[in-house]
This record gives sequence, structure tokens and C-alpha cells, in this order.
Amino acid sequence: MNTKNNETLKKGFISEFEGLRGIMAIWVVVGHMLSGLATSHYLPSPNLWNTVPVQVFIILSGFVIFSLLDREHQSYRTFIIHRAFRLFPAYLLALAISVLMLPFAREVLFTSPIAPMTAARISLIDTATNNLIEHLSAHLLLIQGLIPDSVLTNSAYTLVGQAWSVSVEWQFYILAPIAYLLLKPRQRMYKLPALAVLIALLASFNNKLGGGYIGQYLSLFAVGIATFGLSKSSTKSKILSILPPLCALPFMQEYTAALLIWTAASYCALNVKKNTTQNILSRILNSKPASYLGKISYSIYINHMIFVFLTLSIISKLSMGSSSTIFLAIGLSTALTIVFSHATYSYIEKPMMRVGKALSTRKLHSSAATQENG
Repeated sequence: MNTKNNETLKKGFISEFEGLRGIMAIWVVVGHMLSGLATSHYLPSPNLWNTVPVQVFIILSGFVIFSLLDREHQSYRTFIIHRAFRLFPAYLLALAISVLMLPFAREVLFTSPIAPMTAARISLIDTATNNLIEHLSAHLLLIQGLIPDSVLTNSAYTLVGQAWSVSVEWQFYILAPIAYLLLKPRQRMYKLPALAVLIALLASFNNKLGGGYIGQYLSLFAVGIATFGLSKSSTKSKILSILPPLCALPFMQEYTAALLIWTAASYCALNVKKNTTQNILSRILNSKPASYLGKISYSIYINHMIFVFLTLSIISKLSMGSSSTIFLAIGLSTALTIVFSHATYSYIEKPMMRVGKALSTRKLHSSAATQENG
């Protein structure tokens, strides 16, 4: 990889990946909206394979977090503080709104025409309502993905259904610095057995824990981490950045779509000298709409179900043809989500990230002063 690519990685911002994140976030909104419409029964896939964009998010997280750890060399405490202030503020607002909306959402689902996800969503609302304190406690700590169904049924998907992946992300944040340390070149051969034990231990709980548990997605995180590792190589070979997802394809066929998307994105993002195909992909991912959506993508993801239910309530009162209903539902839910997410990004995410950085910096200065005085 040439000097310009290395400088891009050192700065920690790859614009194509920002655009990819924005496009995937909108995909999630469209998929969840469609799965709430009765007309979606006639579509080949009512939820547009909505798990695909989340799988891409997980791969991307593996790349980005290891890039951050490699670039900034933060202490564990500083890393966790920054990540907590990145995830929790916007999430807690979405959680509060979602809890207050439970009766409204249930009523909307009962009065709307039956859609592919209607029964499942009503069941989740009822499950949450029957054990509200327990589900709320788990969600407040973002540990809902770590609770077995035998203890709390469907805990990963109840109050903020899409936040199961945020719980997975939080679990990854807690473990990522340890994995990074075990993968560092210095004395790597002595540390790899410890990493293997950690992976085996995490995987051993897969049968006991559900879809909100990190052990289910270790292979996806590994693809992103491996892509980052190869992106640091000094070679100029364009094939390196696409080796991890391509090599994973035969063994991870359930993730084929996500791996192919990641292959295409990393192929154009991690090479400076681009061919025609790479230039086309880069222009799409670097476009102003994609970049803007990428910037607010976390807020889009965490807030969108609020506006899916609100849109369902609005369109259920209208008498429209099926095609018109689909276009209105997608357009309205997406527009409302973007507007609200812009506000939460501007007034919650950004300020609270600054607070997290200031807090960790203050603690570092305080610790340094104590050591000097001692």
C-alpha cells in the first residue's frame, strides 16, 4: 500500500466506509418498514434480508475498532469511556421513547393490516410489558444480548428490537482491547494460545445464548479485523484487501451477501490507484448523501423503529393503493428518521462524545499529577 493509503489509515477516516455505513442504515429502515406493511406479503423477501446490513456493520466494526486501537494506543479505561459515551446517550433516549411508546405501538399493530412481522412484534411487546422492570434493567446496561431465554425470554429484542446489535457491539468494545493486545506482533506466538482459549470460551456459550451474543458473530468481526491487518501491509497489491471476505465465503455461506458487499467496499476504499469499477463505487460511497447519512447512521439505526410505528399509524388511516402505500411508507419513515437523527446526532451524540473525551483526559491528567506528587 502506498504512502497516501497509509496516511488515510493513520487519520482513521475512510470516506467510502462512512458512505457504506449510511447506505446500510437506510437499508435497515426500508427493510423494517416493509416488514410492517401487509402488501409486503407479495414481495420476494418482505424484510429485504434485513440482517444483511447489520452483518456489514459488524464486519465494519471489526475493521474500525482495530484501526482505532492501533492508531491511538489508548488505555483500556480511556477506550471504554470513549465508547460508552459514543453508544449510550443516543441509545438511552431511544430506549426511553420506545418504552413510553409500547402501548401506542401495540395499538398500531392491532389496527393495521396484518404484515409479515405483525405477530412477532406484538409478541415482543407483550413479553416486554409482562416483565418490564427486568427487560428495562437489561437494556439500561446494554446486556440484553447476554441473557438466556430461560432467564428472560427474547430479552435481546424486546424494548428496542434493533438494539440487539448494539448490545453485541458493546460486548465487542469490552473485549476488543484484549484481543488486540493478544494479536500484537511482540511475543505474538506466546499470546496466540490465550487468544484461542478466549475464542473457544466465547463460542462455547453460543448454544445457551441467542442472537444478541457476540459469540455468534466472531467470524464477522474476524473478517473486518483481518481486512485491517492486511490493509497495513506495505505491498501495493490490490488483491490483499479483498482476501479476508473472499477466503471466508466457502465457510460462511450464510453471510454471502454481506461478505460480497464488504469485498466491493474494501476493494475500492483501500486502494488509491483505482480502475473504472473502483472509481464508480467510490463516487457512490463518497457522494454527499451517502456521507451525510453515514455521519448520522448510528442515530438512524437506533431511532428508526419509532418512526416505523408512527408511519404505520398514519398510513392505516389512509385509503391508498398498495404501490402508493409502499412508496409513502418508505418515504415518510425514512424522512422522519433522518430529520430526528440529525437532531440527536447534533445535540446528543456529538456533545456527549466530547464529554467522554474531556472526562478521560481529565482523569489522565489527574492520574499524572498524583504520580508526580507521589
